[in-house]
Amino acid sequence: SVNCQKTFVCSNFLDAKLRANSFDSIFSVACLHHIHGFWNRLAFLNAIYDCLKPNSTACVSVWNLWQPRYAKNFKQAAKKSLFARRDLNIKFGQTARYYHAFGFWELKFLVFCSKFRACDILFVDKQQYLPSQKNSHNMILILNK
Repeated sequence: SVNCQKTFVCSNFLDAKLRANSFDSIFSVACLHHIHGFWNRLAFLNAIYDCLKPNSTACVSVWNLWQPRYAKNFKQAAKKSLFARRDLNIKFGQTARYYHAFGFWELKFLVFCSKFRACDILFVDKQQYLPSQKNSHNMILILNK
């Protein structure tokens, strides 16, 4: 039998007081696209980097909002501001939630500006990996420290 110690932390990552170089891996599932503003998103990725041990990996997933079912949300956002056309409020139940619609190159640029230097981006739907963003439901960043 294997005796394995695991610690799971659930918190607002930007406010969490986590030790540097203390995690073997970090998984951020459907969080990054809820963070408003480039600088806040960059701070989020850099905080993940700081918490990872050397030669460790983080997996960060974002929803691919460039799907036909979200087209009306883009039209509404474009009416408000040409500069914020990727910032969407999508209604879930009675509440509208903030989402940022990432594109492939925008994610690449965000990672380039961060402390991470190695990054792969995977495109997935509910059943398989896909060759491009076109029909994917999610994009997963594999970030290596």
